Amino acid sequence: HVPTVSLTDDGKLKVTLTHGMTAGENEHFIQYVYIKTDSGDVADVSVFKPTDSAPVEAIFPVPSKATSVTPFAYCNLHGVWSGTALAVNPSL
Repeated sequence: HVPTVSLTDDGKLKVTLTHGMTAGENEHFIQYVYIKTDSGDVADVSVFKPTDSAPVEAIFPVPSKATSVTPFAYCNLHGVWSGTALAVNPSL
């Protein structure tokens, strides 16, 4: 359930988490992932369906005024989970 965030080779944010995506009568899946900046603003969101493939992955641009971002994931059964913050924009 815990998302991780890293920088891609082309300077974007990649949020990933290993979690099954189960559709049908016993749905259990990640509904969305998002990143928050160090100021607490939600910078971007990706929405998923139970029929999407696992592992969950989302690519976001780096927020221009953030010095760090924290990844979050929402599971339809277990609620919100947060990962470890990542420092970005070291010149700020």
